[in-house]
Parts: sequence; structure tokens; C-alpha cells
Amino acid sequence: FVNSVVVLSDVLLFVLQSVAPCKEPAPPAHGRRMGEDFRHGRFARFICSYGYARIGASTIRCNDGNWSNPAPACKG
Repeated sequence: FVNSVVVLSDVLLFVLQSVAPCKEPAPPAHGRRMGEDFRHGRFARFICSYGYARIGASTIRCNDGNWSNPAPACKG
């Protein structure tokens, strides 16, 4: 049983290490990004300043080093 636990923990550690984080998405001009954790499975949210409309997704998700969508823009 002990050997099984060691093997399982080694496999789990390998899986966790093989999932890549995403690069930090830039906040849009005339807006801001909420979220500072860019690891796999985490989200970044975006809002635009008053008078500006968001063009693109309000929330993007990190999936093994790639964001689900590009960061949005804020148009006035």
C-alpha cells in the first residue's frame, strides 16, 4: 500500500508540473483586468471604464498555457 501511494503521488506531481501557466494578459486601454493568478484553470476578468464598451470576452480562462480568448478591448 505504501509503494502504491508513493507511485500515485509521483504521478500526480508529474501531472501538476506538466500543466503550463498562461502569460499575463495586458489590461485593455481604458479598462482594467481583475485577477493575478495565471495558472492553468484560473480566470482573468476585464471591465471597461465608464463611457467605454468592451469588445470581446469579459472573462478568459487559462488552459495549459493558452487563454480561451484574447483579452478584450475597450472602445469609446
